[in-house]
Amino acid sequence: MNPLDAINRWNDAWNRSDTAAVAAVYAEDVVYQHTMLPEPVTGREAVREFISGMGGAFSDIDDAIAHAVVSGDEVAAEVRHRARHTGDLPTPMGPVPATGNTVELLAGHFFRVNDDGLIVEERMYANPLIMLAQLGVMPGAT
Repeated sequence: MNPLDAINRWNDAWNRSDTAAVAAVYAEDVVYQHTMLPEPVTGREAVREFISGMGGAFSDIDDAIAHAVVSGDEVAAEVRHRARHTGDLPTPMGPVPATGNTVELLAGHFFRVNDDGLIVEERMYANPLIMLAQLGVMPGAT
């Protein structure tokens, strides 16, 4: 299986706002690192809990894989995330109430995919301050 197939399933599930389908693309023992998490989490259930919070905070999700490079079982992808903030956004500093604003953020996602086509590792890097500025909860370039 081409590892990019798993990443396309992941992206398609996000665009359907189907966090259960997003979680299903991860292996049971996945290690997941995200900009909004103070430390990596392990396991599909922990990832499901986190992405459910993110998925509940945004609607009208329109993500796109701008560029992707595959090497063996790894995929490096630049992903353009765009969505409307319509629910409480969990952050390490507490929830950000819905603003109705649309945010757009470029992020680097680095995945490792197993032979079953499941993501066993993800590292996501982005600047959350850009998103918070777009939400209007902190100063900065929008």
